[in-house]
Amino acid sequence: MAFLFVALPWTFAEGKSGEKTGFLLVAPDRGFLGNREIEALFGAFKKSYPSALALAGRDYNGIESGYSAYLKRAVDELKEVGVTKIVAIPLFFSPADPIFQKVVPHLPAYASGRAIRWAAPMRESPLTAQILLDRIERLSRNPEEERLVGRWDRGDGREKRALPPRRSGASGRLCKAVPVL
Repeated sequence: MAFLFVALPWTFAEGKSGEKTGFLLVAPDRGFLGNREIEALFGAFKKSYPSALALAGRDYNGIESGYSAYLKRAVDELKEVGVTKIVAIPLFFSPADPIFQKVVPHLPAYASGRAIRWAAPMRESPLTAQILLDRIERLSRNPEEERLVGRWDRGDGREKRALPPRRSGASGRLCKAVPVL
């Protein structure tokens, strides 16, 4: 997930007089070790941008439910540093993630009238695809004999699979994986 912080599509700047943009990273609760990884990466990001981190898990079901305290605390942190506009950055791979879908409609209730703009989930970033391909190429031992199949839970009990990646030219270089939507 380190790439996310390098690939942030917005540049931080104070806008009109009195406007200040802050970033709210919303991440799935990945347990103790997974959350430590996210917190370490977030710490580096926070040094450069007004930002806060909120975790959300499967039992989040709106205001005053599990994980509400994380979202409220994160938005309050941004308020304390004078943020008037919030860019919510989802650390979810897909917009179909059931936790992500629960958080999106409820986030404005925590923002006390502050404008919220959502960045795209990770799967929509070309950088995410490139990082995945770079890692696959590092792991690949015999590209002509290997196939990549991805599996995603759509949140509705049905799964999606990715088509095998295509190879380009005589070099056989892996060029992209095409998700089946």
